[in-house]
Amino acid sequence: MNSDRRRPGRRRRPAGFTLVEVMAAIFLTAMVITFAVSFYIDLSNASQRALTRTRDSLKLVSVKDRINRDISTAVIVVRAEDEDPMSQPWFFVAEGYNAFDGSDMIKFNARSNSPGDGPFHVSDLVQVSYQAAEEEDGSLTLYRWTAPGVPFGYEPGFPSIDDDRSHIVAEGLGSFALRFLDDQGEWQPSWDSTLAEKGAELPKAVEVQITLWSENQDAEWNDFQAEGEAYAKQITLNQRPLDLAKMIADRDAEATEGEAA
Repeated sequence: MNSDRRRPGRRRRPAGFTLVEVMAAIFLTAMVITFAVSFYIDLSNASQRALTRTRDSLKLVSVKDRINRDISTAVIVVRAEDEDPMSQPWFFVAEGYNAFDGSDMIKFNARSNSPGDGPFHVSDLVQVSYQAAEEEDGSLTLYRWTAPGVPFGYEPGFPSIDDDRSHIVAEGLGSFALRFLDDQGEWQPSWDSTLAEKGAELPKAVEVQITLWSENQDAEWNDFQAEGEAYAKQITLNQRPLDLAKMIADRDAEATEGEAA
């Protein structure tokens, strides 16, 4: 018998992987890569949204702080009963044009102009005006106008946004509205200190509401309403109208009493 003859049996499996095993490995690898890429994209989008939200919040805070500094220094002088309102240079006036339930135009006198350090006296009074103008895409641009001193008399209307003294405070706003707290504790959508019933009064407080522009503006407005005060700032006006006639009379009375004593 030939000793070299091989015994019958199953054929030995060749070394390596089968096509099914390779396909399974590729499928599992693809699943892991897909999950990792999806997780990275979600994390990147969340980071971008957080960055955008932070940038938008800083933008709103910057705008509100600028308005706060101006309005909180508003000053007005009480006019005499027989004085013509149009000849009185002291005013605090706000009207609405594009704003919903509020004013988007305001002008007033303030003590926000830093006097110079020179030998001559420079008034620290300044006229300030804010206006929101609508752009072609529906967004709002907020303009700030300033002029030194006070005018000779009250001039109806608001300065032009094309005036050289106007500059842009913020662009891409969705809404800008101001409301005013009166002596009865009620919020008013506008204010006019030149009216007889106002008697040259300042509001007790001013509420500033600002949102950023979005293509889906209706949804953004609903979100803003739901958030309440998230984009609102209330400014208390501690400075009350100055009654110069009464101050002069009180001074003269004190001087007379001093001389009599």
